[in-house]
Amino acid sequence: MANAEAVSRSSEAEDRKRRSIKRLKGEGVSTLEWLPVIEDSTQARPPSADAAARRFCALVLVAIKSVSGDQALATRLRAAFADRADLSPSEIEFMEDAAASDLDRVQFSWAFEAALPIAWALGRIQALDRPERLVDPASLIDLIEPDDGKAFVSRARMRPLAEILDAADLIYRYHWAVRDAGLKNRPAPARLDGEVVMERHRGLNWLIGYDAEWDEVTTDT
Repeated sequence: MANAEAVSRSSEAEDRKRRSIKRLKGEGVSTLEWLPVIEDSTQARPPSADAAARRFCALVLVAIKSVSGDQALATRLRAAFADRADLSPSEIEFMEDAAASDLDRVQFSWAFEAALPIAWALGRIQALDRPERLVDPASLIDLIEPDDGKAFVSRARMRPLAEILDAADLIYRYHWAVRDAGLKNRPAPARLDGEVVMERHRGLNWLIGYDAEWDEVTTDT
């Protein structure tokens, strides 16, 4: 979510909000009319395509280590992707930790879900499906595996910002509905998966520049 005080109520942002609310109501997802707008195209600070591609590579690498638990593999991947995976400080620590805890491995395994919207924003996935099931990790690994991400990074191109903002606004409102249901001790509405929603929200917030540094990205609602 954007900082409510910093975001003006532009007609673009309001129109985007209305479209999201219409869709959610059609899906039977609860909405909150006074939930603020997010950034519009004049306020968003999206990363370059190159930065987005390197972030995607980093997320996939940490997710591979988290699932495999293979430190030797993690070391090989870091070397192979040395100039194509822009690892954050916390990711570097995890990749170097030969005795990573089970909790850390679980937390970093969710990087696959955060990577999905970045792959979509780069045009490598045609559409973002509803956040109701886990992504197939192989579908993301296959994007960078053949040549250690060289083609993926060199050919990176971003979707129009308006499309990314549409997705960011929608996931923000999905996330509010999931959290509201949790506060009321109810299951997530309309088959939504709360963890998937949160991680997609993280990825999309980074894509619109809500926080520039990956380790600082929040998913406010």
